[in-house]
Amino acid sequence: MLRKAVFKGSWYPGALEELDEMVSVDGSGDYRASVLPHSGLFYSAPLISDFFKGLSDAVKRIVIISPSHYYPLESNRLYVSDFSLSETPYGNIKTEPFPLEGEVFNNAIAKEHGIEMFLPFVKKKGLVVSYALLTSFSSFEELEKMGMYLAEVIDDETALIASSDFTHYGKRFGYAPYGSDALEKVEKQDFMVASALAEGRVEDVFKIHRDMTICGSAPAMLLSYLMAESGYEGFLGKHYTSYDVYAQDADDFVSYFDVFWRRK
Repeated sequence: MLRKAVFKGSWYPGALEELDEMVSVDGSGDYRASVLPHSGLFYSAPLISDFFKGLSDAVKRIVIISPSHYYPLESNRLYVSDFSLSETPYGNIKTEPFPLEGEVFNNAIAKEHGIEMFLPFVKKKGLVVSYALLTSFSSFEELEKMGMYLAEVIDDETALIASSDFTHYGKRFGYAPYGSDALEKVEKQDFMVASALAEGRVEDVFKIHRDMTICGSAPAMLLSYLMAESGYEGFLGKHYTSYDVYAQDADDFVSYFDVFWRRK
């Protein structure tokens, strides 16, 4: 069964020549996991590209864990699909089952941009893909339990993506606690959270994440816990905001961070 590319031509170009200007994957390094943004590629492509250009040559598959933007989902549960192919403008990607069991929810995954934004990069890099949705954890203990299960099934040929933008700031997001210094204060706040994720201080993030508008905090915290438990080193990549890309309203923007992991 094929997952269609439903955001092609809207959230990213459908024409290959135009898409090629955004989707850069050439290169190799030692990256094995990352928190990456899932906004339209006009905003997020440079940060996503940095991860794919730095992937270890040993990687054969990408596992994507995304929040659900369009369907309410239960806490502490993974939602998976039985798609065997995923469509991109570059062709279809072989799609494998998620490494852990979950509830099959094809409709939610079929419509999820938090998965689809990465698929052109996966195809262009010549990898296979697996994906799941994860909305929230009811307790830190539930997060630990899922992290330990996932650590048992991830191998050296697998890289992981936690699909997450950082702070969504402005009245339309219901989050506008700062005045004229919003951009600076959000950057400081998100730097604190991104640093905690990179350093494996997941419980610190868990204590405050419900008071923030980070879209994908559950996947990001799960990935941070998993990589810390598995002996990986985390570090920060680039940061910018949607205002840096399109300077329209300094009181209404989304913040983006790359967080990477590699073997120590």
